[in-house]
Amino acid sequence: MSLAAAYMFGRKQGVALQKLLDQFPNAAAAFSVKKIRNAYSGNCMKVRRASDNTTLDIGFSGDDLDTSSLQTFCAGTDGFVETWYNQSGTSAVATQTVLAKQPKIVTSGSVILKDGIPAVSSDGVDDFMSISNSQTFFNTEFSVFSAFAYKVKAAEQRFYAYQNNGGSTNSDNLLILRKTGGNMQALTRQSNGSNIVANISNSQDLQRLVLTQIGKENDNVRIKTDTASVVSNAISLFDGVPTEAYRFILFQGRGAQSSTSQPAETLSQQFVFYDADKTINIQDIEDNITTTFNI
Repeated sequence: MSLAAAYMFGRKQGVALQKLLDQFPNAAAAFSVKKIRNAYSGNCMKVRRASDNTTLDIGFSGDDLDTSSLQTFCAGTDGFVETWYNQSGTSAVATQTVLAKQPKIVTSGSVILKDGIPAVSSDGVDDFMSISNSQTFFNTEFSVFSAFAYKVKAAEQRFYAYQNNGGSTNSDNLLILRKTGGNMQALTRQSNGSNIVANISNSQDLQRLVLTQIGKENDNVRIKTDTASVVSNAISLFDGVPTEAYRFILFQGRGAQSSTSQPAETLSQQFVFYDADKTINIQDIEDNITTTFNI
């Protein structure tokens, strides 16, 4: 029996599912609209309501974002994510204090949902969140697992990336999503600035996917959507995040290449980062996410 099948069997028998970070601990950072570590006792996110710019920490109701409290707090107005708290136990936290660049979680008093599950919505233009204390991420190897849906038109959009404190490598990114010729592509950049390109066959807008990216020096980078491997190419030029890098970012758009007639949007439900090669665990981690989020 596969892990996914075992999960579904367990559900039918009333057996509690093992949370992702209990099954695979030691994540560098983990942001989710669901509680994914039993020992985590903190909040899910700090939300700002547009009506008066008041902020409130929103926790979990059971294992899910407390949408009741969120909707009460943002009744009749929009709500934006100022902080997305990290469930891994490390000090990395995703924040955005510039009001105009905060991603949205509530529209006109209603929580944004994707397939019935809350989702953080970035506009694809200039919304982004910085991950604090992330300078040591991906020194020589990395693994990232995300649950998200996207709409990218014509231009590329950074999904997660590192930013440097100046210099010619300022534009280098770990992963870019772009649509070209009607097809989706995922790009990974090597340390010399060259791209490894993965063509994603399923390019339907705003369809949820589990996206996996794993790589390490002198090995292969692997980019997968759900269970289908779309690329596995040499990444011998990968040498970790440059020493001048000062932060990671989540879902930063490309404002100069976007327009209202060709909108870009990302609905994000989970990001989990490991500063280790999790190739051996790919299937089990993906099964966990797929089952947890009903993808």
